[in-house]
Amino acid sequence: EIVKIDAEHHVIPRSLVDEIIDSDVLFFKFGARIVPSVKDGQANGFKLYAIRPSSLWAKVGFSNGDTVQALNGGALLDIEDALGAVDVVKAANRIEISIIRRGKPVVLVIDIDP
Repeated sequence: EIVKIDAEHHVIPRSLVDEIIDSDVLFFKFGARIVPSVKDGQANGFKLYAIRPSSLWAKVGFSNGDTVQALNGGALLDIEDALGAVDVVKAANRIEISIIRRGKPVVLVIDIDP
């Protein structure tokens, strides 16, 4: 069960994180459309669209139009960064996701409960 602390802070069980990582399609089956974001000809993250209200994405604080740019301080700008982020998530007890929401920086925090 996902516990909402506030709009930008959630707690999720390790078992859910493991299920997502072990899934053949990773995050993509969990109710959002994810597209590369480009600004001034440069990759600048991943834009989230079509987030279903009941999806994992919505439950941990993401909104339609968010651009994900970093995970625990590491850039998340292209597919290679995204693939590397899986290892970061596997080892983390806390995930801090830097996003741009309506032109402003926001950090979503997800604590992983053992």
